[in-house]
Amino acid sequence: MQDIEALVLETLKERTKENPLTRTELKQIVGTKDSHSRGVIQSLRSQGYRIVSSAGAKGYWITHDEAEYKAFRREYLKKANTIVHNVVKMDRFTEGQETINGIG
Repeated sequence: MQDIEALVLETLKERTKENPLTRTELKQIVGTKDSHSRGVIQSLRSQGYRIVSSAGAKGYWITHDEAEYKAFRREYLKKANTIVHNVVKMDRFTEGQETINGIG
């Protein structure tokens, strides 16, 4: 684990739904762009840490509560499904454009 990930992880261990790590705070810890900060969160999640967030809480924390994790999981999967759905639609639209424009 990289030093910056370890620092973010230690910070997250102290946070709760009531006191989440905000994106602004995360950016200050990481010291770079917001997209890189989110990448650190994704990297930690890919290692199995249950780092959750919600629109209402405005930040990140590690949950040990199964119901809280499942609520996050539903939201997270919904976003993933929406992305997949949109890519399929765009693929079909592009395929149709190629045929319509005589390119295909």
